[in-house]
Amino acid sequence: MDALVMCGGAGTRLDRGEKPLFEVGDEPMLTRVLDALEASRVDTIHAATSPHTPATGRLLERRDSIGVIETDGDGYVPDLTS
Repeated sequence: MDALVMCGGAGTRLDRGEKPLFEVGDEPMLTRVLDALEASRVDTIHAATSPHTPATGRLLERRDSIGVIETDGDGYVPDLTS
């Protein structure tokens, strides 16, 4: 089974930087999600980023087991279907 983590949103309502990097328990939310997926029965993990999330892209570059899909950042549905 494959997993797709959508992490390219602009996070305009958050007002604290990139949403995937928002810390929960002193750890970026995205890291917690990826760790849980890696510990699960998921075979392949993909993360969709966008120009809105450059720091998220850099975090993902350090995780060799995650496939990164770069989207245009036009919104959830357009990015999901691109």
